[in-house]
Amino acid sequence: MTIRIVAIGLSFFAALLVSAADYDHVQRSEIEEAFAQMMTIQDDPFVILEVAATGQFIQAANFGSGPFLDLPTDGLSQEEMQRALKYFPSHGISPLEQRAAHPETQEIYTHIVFTHTFDSSELDRMVQIIIGALYEIYGIADDTPLTIQTGLAAFQQ
Repeated sequence: MTIRIVAIGLSFFAALLVSAADYDHVQRSEIEEAFAQMMTIQDDPFVILEVAATGQFIQAANFGSGPFLDLPTDGLSQEEMQRALKYFPSHGISPLEQRAAHPETQEIYTHIVFTHTFDSSELDRMVQIIIGALYEIYGIADDTPLTIQTGLAAFQQ
């Protein structure tokens, strides 16, 4: 019995050590390039990574204070939200409660968001966390097609 508990404990600990850098998505170099370009442009410094088949996405921007990660949570399923609540804090990103107005009724409601501004020297870390979020929250595989949208055009669909 004790051995079984130790084995489960070690498996859990090993799972926590998996880094987002361990994910080997086929579009990884394109993703990294899009974020690197985001850091060098002045107009519309946005990147959205979208799972092509489902429309699930995570986005980032550079407003001059460093790269900014944003996972909108309004479209997450309960299971995805639970995974996000585990994933982001394991990378030092705490969930925040935010008040917003419903777009149709203007009724104020509170929801949880995952946002974080990184230091400009932490771009690689942010990219690793974003790629890991696609795997851990949305359950993508290494060959899941992603749409990489950049600039303001990403928001005008």
